[in-house]
Amino acid sequence: MVGPYIEGDTLRLYCDVYGGKPAPTVSWHRNDRLISNKTLTVRSGVTRSELVIKNLGRDDVRSMLTCNATNNNRSIPLSSSVHVDMNCKYRFITTTIEKSRNNRWLVLSESFSFIPP
Repeated sequence: MVGPYIEGDTLRLYCDVYGGKPAPTVSWHRNDRLISNKTLTVRSGVTRSELVIKNLGRDDVRSMLTCNATNNNRSIPLSSSVHVDMNCKYRFITTTIEKSRNNRWLVLSESFSFIPP
């Protein structure tokens, strides 16, 4: 679990992979969908991938971010996953009750949603 973040924050994660011949390919997935495969060599034998998600929103709540590292098609990729914890702002929807011309009532519901701290 990473966070809690607040709606609108920027999330930054690093995935460092040590060793491997050939050098590994590192990728980030969000809920099992590829979102980045950019890597850089930090120093000899260390490959890094950075993930930056700007302006976190409700779609990011409890999403699973996974870093995968692989260097051939014979071995199973190594992976590490985290879930995003967030506190979101309130959303309000108001209620309106009106009587129409034909004496029928029109009711619109009231609700609010948030993810508590």
